[in-house]
Amino acid sequence: MRTASIGAELRLLGRGLGCNLLAGFRLALFMRVSPAQFRVSAAHLLVLLAFNLLVWFCADVFTVGLSGELRPESLTTLFAQIGVMLLVSTLIAGLAGRGELALLLPIMWNAWDVFVEAIFLAEAALGLTANQLIAPEVANGLALVLLLWPLLV
Repeated sequence: MRTASIGAELRLLGRGLGCNLLAGFRLALFMRVSPAQFRVSAAHLLVLLAFNLLVWFCADVFTVGLSGELRPESLTTLFAQIGVMLLVSTLIAGLAGRGELALLLPIMWNAWDVFVEAIFLAEAALGLTANQLIAPEVANGLALVLLLWPLLV
């Protein structure tokens, strides 16, 4: 394989990641998004999953610090979640008779999920609930919104 073609593939995957994150951001804000705005392939899904893993890792380091420890069972849980997500999206695609949904649905889910993680990180960084900077009722309302938001999206 030639180096130029590898570079072109990496640029294509990088642009696809940008398109998927932009479409995911729009989806997270309940804006109109068409399936054509997502870049859908197994490679695009893997890049998106790797990006999300990097974001989650950086968020954990930010909130816990470098003194935290990596727990292998967390990775097992993550990989199991990916498997379940692929299984469910394949079942939905089969039931709907639309095979293209098998990869589109997990890409859509993971494309907006990074923004939900950013909200959790912002809340942790501000210490709104941990430092009791907001009333418990408001904290409970925020927790409920963050719980229901993924279901609504």
